[in-house]
Amino acid sequence: MIGVKTYGADLGMHWTRVPIDVSSGNYTGANADPMLKDIQGVGVVGYGIINPAADMQGGSFITAAQFAQAVGRIVERYDGDGTSDMEGLVYPIKVWELINEYSSSGMSKQYPSEFTRAVYMDMMQQGAAALKSACPDCLLAFDPFYEDDVTALLGQFSASNIDLIAFHAYTPLDFVDDYASDFYIGNIAGYLSRLGLSGKPVWVTEYAFYDHKGANRAAGTFPGSQEDNARWFVQTTGWGFGSGAFEKIIYTEIEPPKDAQTDPAPAWMSLADSSGGKKPIYYAFQKMVSMIDRYESKEELSLGTDIYGYKFKKDSKEVCLVWSKGNTGSHKVTIPLPQRSRATVTGAVSDGSGDFSSTVMTFSGGSLALTVDETPVYVEADEAQGGRPPDRRLHAHRRRLARHPARLPSSFGRVL
Repeated sequence: MIGVKTYGADLGMHWTRVPIDVSSGNYTGANADPMLKDIQGVGVVGYGIINPAADMQGGSFITAAQFAQAVGRIVERYDGDGTSDMEGLVYPIKVWELINEYSSSGMSKQYPSEFTRAVYMDMMQQGAAALKSACPDCLLAFDPFYEDDVTALLGQFSASNIDLIAFHAYTPLDFVDDYASDFYIGNIAGYLSRLGLSGKPVWVTEYAFYDHKGANRAAGTFPGSQEDNARWFVQTTGWGFGSGAFEKIIYTEIEPPKDAQTDPAPAWMSLADSSGGKKPIYYAFQKMVSMIDRYESKEELSLGTDIYGYKFKKDSKEVCLVWSKGNTGSHKVTIPLPQRSRATVTGAVSDGSGDFSSTVMTFSGGSLALTVDETPVYVEADEAQGGRPPDRRLHAHRRRLARHPARLPSSFGRVL
């Protein structure tokens, strides 16, 4: 959550991760209070993650029973039901992930060998029961990090207990070294189907693009410019939302974290640099949020070979997002639009100062002819026949009011 307090409102963020490590059965969650107060102060809702950790004194992990006790107390503190809640809680945490990125194979560095698969399975079962006991309307988010562990868990733990999938994706849509990887974002549906987890909402809760074609994380080599990074972000997010591959995103780094000093990837992928300078992807994120994030409906457009096109409805307006597949050049397309006379076409990647090119085009017959390339464009028809181009400042103000209401959410649906 580094940078949320500083940039969250400006970006228009809705979600951020709130990780909580527990090393004692007496843990109440109060140590997370400052995080919650910071993020809710800028209108951002917490996505909770509860992880077991080694006891600082004894060095061993807590038991499954202690973990479940801690889960119950933490969830109760932040669920917003009026019982034992954090003082001043505005946005309850209603979505909880338990045990992030567990792997008995050693893929994950945060769990030692004594934290076996059997221990993991016991903690998941008891933790999930404690979560639902404390907050029946909270959602359990599940991270299918390592297939063998997931398969074993689901032999004892019904998939019906899982409300949504927390997927981690660090590879862009069209600039990929390994298209066969289960963690390539284009393979989400196939991977979940193989695990028996199809049909559940997917949230990408760790999201960035340092693992792209030609990248070498260890050497700190990331082919592609920051403008490429911004373009990959819009392409991948637009495809994910529009195709239904995933519903929500939580970007991994706003500012470089402390470990960026030894690992160059978080610094490369962050939205802002360590001096507070905003990168092209920062502005692309901001524009994407204002245009299509938290859309009301979406539709995939059939625009021809090597063309991605999606229509989103948000705030009673329709916005099309269109671009061509990487390295396929320019393409002429015809975009279906309402019976108007003018449309505003806005590039989804800004210049270095955060300005986006925008052109008003005339059309007739309910369709707009346009030439597109791999840089996505947003296309909006004017609100009225022959009317003025949309007042972006007014719509931005309305969207910000909708994102950050001044009063307590009145229902679970409002929080989500």
